[in-house]
Amino acid sequence: MQWGPKGRRPHMKAMKSAWTQNIMCTVWFDARGVLLVDYLPQGQTINTDYIMDQLDRLRTAVLSKRRIMRQMPFILWDNARPHASARTCAKVEELGFRRLSHPAYSPDLAIADFHLFGPLKMPMHGKAFTTRQEVIEAANASLQQFD
Repeated sequence: MQWGPKGRRPHMKAMKSAWTQNIMCTVWFDARGVLLVDYLPQGQTINTDYIMDQLDRLRTAVLSKRRIMRQMPFILWDNARPHASARTCAKVEELGFRRLSHPAYSPDLAIADFHLFGPLKMPMHGKAFTTRQEVIEAANASLQQFD
């Protein structure tokens, strides 16, 4: 609704968007391409258990896709609670990953936002999705350009 002259009914405007839900996608990648893509199940939140499960799947993906590695890769994370918890840090060490400290509010570490997520969203720009599965399929198709 919007304001108008006194005595006149307000103008009603319908919402145009058919899709009103968010889908959280976690993309693990290195310099050679995408290692693992994970979509957060609807209604679930990211917690320590979820991150630990992702780390197990990430290790499997790294070992299968990057067979020739002298050392396990670095993980660059922010200091969100699930990432900084004692259980998660112990899991990172157990799996052999090396963790990089993330300086708070550092603009230099947002390169992934431009290198990966900008081109990822371009093919989906202007399209209307009606189901969660359509969004996931479109994102997967966009991610194939990075393999």
